[in-house]
Order: sequence, then C-alpha cells, then structure tokens
Amino acid sequence: MVSIDKAAIVFSIAIALVGVAVAAVGSSADNSPAAPSQQMSSMNTDAAEKAAAERAAARADAAAANAAAANAAADAADAAAADSVATAGPQLHIVETAMGSGAPGCETSNACYLPADITISIGDTVQWNNVDKAAHTVSGGNPADGPSGVFDSSLLMAGLEYSFTFNDAGNYDYFCMVHPWMTGSVTVN
Repeated sequence: MVSIDKAAIVFSIAIALVGVAVAAVGSSADNSPAAPSQQMSSMNTDAAEKAAAERAAARADAAAANAAAANAAADAADAAAADSVATAGPQLHIVETAMGSGAPGCETSNACYLPADITISIGDTVQWNNVDKAAHTVSGGNPADGPSGVFDSSLLMAGLEYSFTFNDAGNYDYFCMVHPWMTGSVTVN
C-alpha cells in the first residue's frame, strides 16, 4: 500500500507540473494569466511565480524595445522631412497688389500688398503680381527714407509681374513709389 501512495504522490506532482507548463504556454500565447486547475505545493508555486515574473520581465523588455524602435522611426521621419525641406531648393513666393490699392485705405489694414509681410529662405524668389488696375512699383526701402536701391521693379503696369531673388539674410522693406501708403516687408532667414 505504501508503494501506491508514493506513486499517487508522484503522479499528482507530475499532473501539477504539466498544468503549470500548460498555463505558462497559454499565458505567453495570449498574454493572459491562466489559473492552475489543481492545488500546487509551495515548491511548485515558487517555480510558477518565478516563471511568471520572468515572462512579465520579458514582455516589459519587448515593450521597451518596441517603444524605442517607434521613437527611432519617428526621429528618422523628422530628419527626412527636414532634409527634404533643406534640399527642396529655392522656392517661389507670390505677392499680389490689392485691388484698389492705388487709392488710400488699404494701409489701415496692412493689405496693400497681399501678403504684406512674408518670411522666406535664402535663395528664394518673391514674385509680385500687379492684379490692380493701376500701375505700381515694388521698390526696396520705405517712404520716409526713400528707395534703398536693393531692388526696384520700375513702373509695373496692370497685369505685369516683377521677381527678385533674395540671396542674403535680412529684413527688406519695400513700398510703391507712386502710392507711398503701400508698404510691405520680406524677411529672409
């Protein structure tokens, strides 16, 4: 009878170990904890807890690696976007004279040139389109100090355009010499 009890104990332990193994495989497959179906001895419980802790640590390491990879991918995308902007080359920016700007009034809302103030990069070109019915100029400088001589469209008749490429950083004010209330600026970075 004693041999039957030993065999029963060994059999019970084997079943418990198989249950723990099945629970461990099931837990790693679906990431949900599996409850053992039988009471385990304290020795088996310690092994199961250690295995569970190792699985949790492995999942945490995998999550950290995934987060690091995602951050690296985002950084690479940001760098690629910055490179594409830097290598896009010179850009063309359009500014229009406002309809009716030949008569005073547009200066109250800073809307004689549309847009009145523009920021561009070194090497970019600004093209001024005269969409008004009156003739205008696009002259570097300001009404108080007069023309700067940096750029000047001369008289720009209705429907015509004037372009200037800015190769140096700085702030460039401009105005219409015919209608001095018309002012604008180009900031070059």
